[in-house]
Amino acid sequence: MHRVVFAGKIQPEERLNYYVRAFVSVLPSYPKDGRIEAWGLTVNEALEAGCPVIATDTVGSSYDLLDGKSGVQIESNNVEALFQAIENIEVNEKTCAHCKNKGEQYSVEKMAEEFANMIRKVSTI
Repeated sequence: MHRVVFAGKIQPEERLNYYVRAFVSVLPSYPKDGRIEAWGLTVNEALEAGCPVIATDTVGSSYDLLDGKSGVQIESNNVEALFQAIENIEVNEKTCAHCKNKGEQYSVEKMAEEFANMIRKVSTI
């Protein structure tokens, strides 16, 4: 847990390898010029791989996907909260299984399919 990797940009075909090796995925987004991260697909991707997530309250998906078992939402720009979340997150087989289940429910493919269905519905009105 004492090793942090700032991986930078990772190609889509390589992402799964990082998530399955990670103890936790952290998305510490913060508002910039009034803009926030409307969703944050990296949360979905990490959960699909069974990796718990710590994300800030400026990541839209943190409200829907992080339930205390799949990960936690913290206040943006709060270094102490981030430290505490990393120190206290519980990761075990049960946690990872819950993350995978949550990730399957909200997979990128399922979300895209639902989005396309809504567009089709609206366009037929």
